[in-house]
Amino acid sequence: MNRPKPDTKPVPACFSTLTVNTVTHGDPLVDSLFDRLAAEYDSRYETDTSRQELVDYGTTCFMPPDGIFVIVAEGSTPVVSGAIRRRYSHIAEVKRMWTHPDWRRRGLAAWMLTTLEDHAARLGYTEIYLSTGPRQPEAAAFYVKNGYRRLSRPHAGDLATQLAFSKPLKARDAR
Repeated sequence: MNRPKPDTKPVPACFSTLTVNTVTHGDPLVDSLFDRLAAEYDSRYETDTSRQELVDYGTTCFMPPDGIFVIVAEGSTPVVSGAIRRRYSHIAEVKRMWTHPDWRRRGLAAWMLTTLEDHAARLGYTEIYLSTGPRQPEAAAFYVKNGYRRLSRPHAGDLATQLAFSKPLKARDAR
């Protein structure tokens, strides 16, 4: 499949078997990612509706000029993913952060988060926001470790049970 050349920094050299892909709706990597994300969410939250929720939410809000959707893969298997979308005029929102269980604790999630932050800053956002579920304590700890501040409540439109985080962005040169 022909994918657009990603506007991201290269994946660390120690992961030379991986490819960085900017994806759009209908990309087979998105379907594979959604299957894996849904399985994890369904297991953690004891539901069976996550796949349909991911499909209903879609991917168009992550597309340029307001966002990006990146999946790093080994062949056709998603390894780490993340996306940003416009939340408000100056705030980008991180979505679809996920790392394959076999690839966790190797620095790929931190690389992805930094990649998304850099891209958001180049798009002119001054703040980045994200939320995670209450049954994902390792994600909450990861965001705090990476400079995010826990908010007292999520932004409007998010579930009240979500754990919300925010971080100011430094201006970056546009590419």
